Amino acid sequence: MVFAARHVLRRAVFFIALALMLLFGCARQVHRGPGPALRPKFPSVRVLLDENFTTGTLLLLGDYRLDSEEAVYILNKSVGTFQVRFSDGRLLFRSKQRRLSYRHIEKLDFIPLNDSSSFQWNGTLYRGKITFRKIGGKIAVVNTLLLPWYLEGVVPNEIPSHTLDYLPAIEAQAVAARTFAFYQLQHPAADYFDLFADTRSQVYRGTGKNAPLANKAIRETMGLVLADSAGKVTETQYHSTCGGILDSGNKYFTGTARTNGVLNDKNDGDFNCAGSPLFRWVRSLNTRTLLKNLVSENFISAPVADSLRKNGFTLGLQVLSRSASGRITRLRVQINDHTIDVANNRIRRLLRTGDDGALPSNLFFLKSSRQDSAKFYIIGAGFGHGRGMCQWGAIGQGLDGKTYRNILRFYYPALTLKKIY
Repeated sequence: MVFAARHVLRRAVFFIALALMLLFGCARQVHRGPGPALRPKFPSVRVLLDENFTTGTLLLLGDYRLDSEEAVYILNKSVGTFQVRFSDGRLLFRSKQRRLSYRHIEKLDFIPLNDSSSFQWNGTLYRGKITFRKIGGKIAVVNTLLLPWYLEGVVPNEIPSHTLDYLPAIEAQAVAARTFAFYQLQHPAADYFDLFADTRSQVYRGTGKNAPLANKAIRETMGLVLADSAGKVTETQYHSTCGGILDSGNKYFTGTARTNGVLNDKNDGDFNCAGSPLFRWVRSLNTRTLLKNLVSENFISAPVADSLRKNGFTLGLQVLSRSASGRITRLRVQINDHTIDVANNRIRRLLRTGDDGALPSNLFFLKSSRQDSAKFYIIGAGFGHGRGMCQWGAIGQGLDGKTYRNILRFYYPALTLKKIY
């Protein structure tokens, strides 16, 4: 009887401890099959959030499964916020409730167990899976999620999405962004991810932004992409503001209104993107800032720059070539006996005027100051490369009553809509 009582007591203690762990514990070790499939009709995309991670924070909202060598864990917000660090070859996750340490790993997946699960990485909300992957001694952080969810994190960050009158342009943007992403699925940026989260692909900032019009546009254009005459999905391009003149750098992205070979972004004689804050712009640059930029862009060394500042110098800027749209493609800088030729987007970085970043576009001309020989003005138009859809032009067309189909036909006349899901 004593033995039986002790046995019952031990069983009671065990089950009470188990219940407390499930209710309050930071993790529980389980052995189960994969979680439910997440709407397999939608393709998934892999987005690179960080290519050289060292420190960060991770909060799991909803149930996530972590498969590791020692066990399978179910983790959620009860574990608290992980402080995540990669140092000396060790990947460490530490919260008040849990500590996980991995030294010899190639890949670590936090897999959502249902559609409602999400996570915060460095304070930004994301849906889908987060993966920590070792690449050449570094840790890359990749978010894998369904394509519609990805678009929710792209569209409102690529085009103003707060005004109902902009809806046709937002819908056009949804189609262009979906096309670009789907193309990248077929031509991934690397073997372990498809897209960057920044302007190297499309700007993706998670799914926490409250943008009902963007979500509406994604739903109403569900599955639509742009394809060529053979039905092949293409690498669509777009930009903020063309300044009234589109660039003809790609056969698929030519506008319809031509005057003497120039692709004008006009309807009824008016520039579609005239409402953009960067339709026209002016910057001023002094020679000392230009000298600093030459050093930062590795055109001259710091000692050479110091010598030029100390002894004085003469400066000449010469436009060597422009594209058919008037955008500068080659610029020559002459400083004393130094001749430096700069091409394409690097021109925008070289002529930056301070902490405000690169010039908005290559569509500009230069003018010397009458009062200050060490100063000149950059008088320009537009923001971006000018190829494909002009986002502010799309807004202008939408305000004039054009539909998203009209807008896409204007900016991508060689392409047609195709439904992929």
